Amino acid sequence: MKKLLLLLFFIPSLNYAAFTSNENQRLLVEKQIQKTEISISNLSLKMENTKKIIFEEKEKINQLTQEETALKVKLQKEKEALNQQLLLAYRIKETPLLQTLLTQKAVSEDEKIRVYLTHLNQAQLTLAQQMMKTINLLEKTNQTLLTHQSSLEKIYQNQKMEKEGLELALQKRKGLLCNLHSPETSTKRA
Repeated sequence: MKKLLLLLFFIPSLNYAAFTSNENQRLLVEKQIQKTEISISNLSLKMENTKKIIFEEKEKINQLTQEETALKVKLQKEKEALNQQLLLAYRIKETPLLQTLLTQKAVSEDEKIRVYLTHLNQAQLTLAQQMMKTINLLEKTNQTLLTHQSSLEKIYQNQKMEKEGLELALQKRKGLLCNLHSPETSTKRA
């Protein structure tokens, strides 16, 4: 009987212990679920931030790629323009240096640029010298024209004075002529 009593006493306590154990496990599992949900939520936030960062980085990369492409296009255009200018310089100025550059197989870009700049500077200097010669010629022509104009003005003034003198002489002669034809003057003569 004692065993039966013991069994009756232990069965509820075993049930209670089992119930308590199940409750503890349920609480433990619920806490673990909450922790996991919080971790998932935190991880989702981190993932969103990471997505934003990735998107921003992709935008930066796209922008840099576009800038790089634009610079490459600009560089290519500059190279083409330089090549055209070099070819023009080669055609304009045929010097032994240019002829040797044209016949060489491997000519560095720096040498081409140096030669181009030398000839460009020479062409600009020649153009400036020609412009200075033209300016000097125009100044001399202008000075000659001013001198000639001054001479012509003096001649004009002299001619004007001479004309005025002749007109005065003409008036005196006309007056004299009128006096000669008048009857009083004729009788006085006689």
